[in-house]
Amino acid sequence: MGNIECPTCGVVFGLPDFYEKKRREDHAGFYCPNGHRNFFKQQSEAEKYKALYEKEASKLLPLREQLASEQRAHERTSKKLKRTEKRAAAGVCPCCNRTFSQLAQHMNTQHKDFMQLQGLTPRKQLRSGQEKVQ
Repeated sequence: MGNIECPTCGVVFGLPDFYEKKRREDHAGFYCPNGHRNFFKQQSEAEKYKALYEKEASKLLPLREQLASEQRAHERTSKKLKRTEKRAAAGVCPCCNRTFSQLAQHMNTQHKDFMQLQGLTPRKQLRSGQEKVQ
């Protein structure tokens, strides 16, 4: 049982522990034996931690949004790079989108491992002097 002093009249009175704990948590009013209304206005430990958690969570929200945005940008860039690598391995110029047999032949003979990494099979060779325009 805890002893409480009424801030209005100064009388000391007792409250059962469970009742005092409940009033400290819910901040509801209670009365002293002389009829003065009292309440605990200090934050409970749970309220302090909840406020701290919400404050820190609000700081992290912009960082999480920025991280998600950067991940999406990275994914787009990776897809674009992979597409360009596949096209170059197939003999397509990344600038003018034309297919050159010499580049395709070079990739097929000198860089078969790169072609396999890109998931490409060797292309049929174009006759020399011909270009395939896409």
